[in-house]
Amino acid sequence: MYNIENPELYTIFPYRLFTLEKPDLELARRTFNTRIEKRVGCWYQDAIQAALLGLGKEAAGMVAQTFLTKHADSRFPAFWGPNNDWVPDMDHGGGGMSALQYMLLHAESDGATLMPAWPADWEVDFKLHLPGKEFVEGKYRKQSGVTLSKKPASINLKIMPAQ
Repeated sequence: MYNIENPELYTIFPYRLFTLEKPDLELARRTFNTRIEKRVGCWYQDAIQAALLGLGKEAAGMVAQTFLTKHADSRFPAFWGPNNDWVPDMDHGGGGMSALQYMLLHAESDGATLMPAWPADWEVDFKLHLPGKEFVEGKYRKQSGVTLSKKPASINLKIMPAQ
């Protein structure tokens, strides 16, 4: 039997024991960089894991590849697949959207980091949910940086510069 996943990276996602804001980041990055299976799209977690490790360039490339890959025989551009399952492959879009959100926001119970793996040349308007019922809303522009229109006072929000 052949496994096409990297279970040693589950400590990054989904369990989030190793992320940008936690100890042993370099160990997690070395493990990610030496993974055996390197895959994009479908249910693969490489883009999500890259975003959680603050590897913006890698995450951006994988997310772009994910969303630009289309099933040639389908009418709609968001009908990905068949990848490992069927058409449309909903795992593909879900994984890409999760990676995109982690590129914009890492939220923990004690605070959040905005733009931890965001490319400097990607402009964005965002409204992202934080733990509880709070959210942060704003935009990022290359010329002016991050502008927040809503940030709850109850959350410790750190803003990192786009990469």
